Amino acid sequence: MKLVKFIFFLSLSFVLLIGCNQDSASNQEETTDQHAEEKLAEQTNEEEKKDSNMDQLIADLQNYEPKKLEYQDERTFIELEYPQFSYEPLDQIIEKEMKETLEENKEFGMNNEEEIPNGGADYAFTRSFDDPVITEDFVSIFFRDRIFWGGPMGMDYGYSFNFDLKTGELISLEDVLDKHQTSLEQLSYWIAKKLIYDEEFAEHRGEVTPEYIQAVVEQTRPIKDQYSLFTLTQDSIIFYFDSRLIGFPGFVGMIGIEVFWEEIGKEEMEATAYYIFGDEVEPATNLTYENKEYGLSLEFPESWRGKYIAHEMNPFVWYSPVAEPVAIINFGMVHEGKYIGSLSVIEVYEQTYKEEILDYYQEPIFGFYLGEGSRYIYVYRRPGELPEQLYYEPYIDVGNEFSEMVEEDFLEILETIKLY
Repeated sequence: MKLVKFIFFLSLSFVLLIGCNQDSASNQEETTDQHAEEKLAEQTNEEEKKDSNMDQLIADLQNYEPKKLEYQDERTFIELEYPQFSYEPLDQIIEKEMKETLEENKEFGMNNEEEIPNGGADYAFTRSFDDPVITEDFVSIFFRDRIFWGGPMGMDYGYSFNFDLKTGELISLEDVLDKHQTSLEQLSYWIAKKLIYDEEFAEHRGEVTPEYIQAVVEQTRPIKDQYSLFTLTQDSIIFYFDSRLIGFPGFVGMIGIEVFWEEIGKEEMEATAYYIFGDEVEPATNLTYENKEYGLSLEFPESWRGKYIAHEMNPFVWYSPVAEPVAIINFGMVHEGKYIGSLSVIEVYEQTYKEEILDYYQEPIFGFYLGEGSRYIYVYRRPGELPEQLYYEPYIDVGNEFSEMVEEDFLEILETIKLY
């Protein structure tokens, strides 16, 4: 009988123990859930606090105070206007730039030897600013500079300022290109296109002549130095250029050309470019060129490694005697990181132009018909002469190499072409 009681007692203890363990597990689950809820609530509160702080920061930044730095003596007048945001990381950089600009122009004014016969300042520098663009990510400002020096007509320049509110650092053009997965070549194409076709500039450009197109392309080449002045909005980037360089009247001054990120995304295109002698470029290191969009590939000899660049040519600067090509693919020589000139070009056409092209290239001199792929037909064209710099020292040897690459190498390269 005792044994039975003992067994019963053990069974009862086991049941109670299971019940306790279940209660304990249930309590533990409740505690875990409670902790998760508390953590989520804490994260939510933290995010709401950050959003609230950011909203307050933006409101404070929008309430900036215009400031002015001035200097004047008998021959020099300097006046710089700038915004003070009462936000130390931002104000420190702006004020440092303004003070340095003031000192540089004071020194220039004191060393200026020009004199105005009728009195007045011999040298004057003024800086104003456009309304800042303020978002939760950045503050972007364009400053308009004007210089008067020894005459009544001033010269317009600019200074752009782009500040990252998240990192506390200035935003470079490379940062912007990386973020939006685009290139300077693509942006330069869009800017040239707008200057040539947009109604916004019609009043100042007048008739679109070949000379105007050439000036636009020259000034919008994808060279970093030409794109140092830019500002940002939430949806776009604005580049600033001296409009006199493309033939606009002097009073127009600095113009801003806005390119929307959505705009770039709508038109899929290869990066186009127009380079001239001496431009810094990145040479190709691979020995195979393949363009799947236009259905062709080429193989290059080892001697070409690091000595050429392949890119789609800006169509605004290319003349085709037969019809308008779909694409112009340029193969240019690179020497010591500098662009030398076009070695050869392959033009890509719609197949509907085949008869006209075959008729035109019956007697090839500087070009000939290459063949037909599944979608396009192709024409080879070569330069008629060397870039003029290669006729003189110190480029004589480069000129000899250029000639060899055109006359001998490229004809052998064309034997490797595949059209599909």
